[in-house]
Amino acid sequence: MNRNLTNFVALSCIAYIFSINIIDTVFTIVWLKANLAYEANPIMAYAYALSPHMFIAIKFIACASALYLLWIA
Repeated sequence: MNRNLTNFVALSCIAYIFSINIIDTVFTIVWLKANLAYEANPIMAYAYALSPHMFIAIKFIACASALYLLWIA
């Protein structure tokens, strides 16, 4: 398989996963603010209790870090 095609497919998958993470973050924040749900993950619940901005930052950093590790593997 062509190396450029392989990189394109890998980057497309990474972009898709990060997009799903963004959507998940938005819905989680909306549902938490509306008291329609609670955060089951204790680390993320603590981050949300500190600040919704902290929650978003940690969620994006965790996802980006995991995707980076997959990319370099």
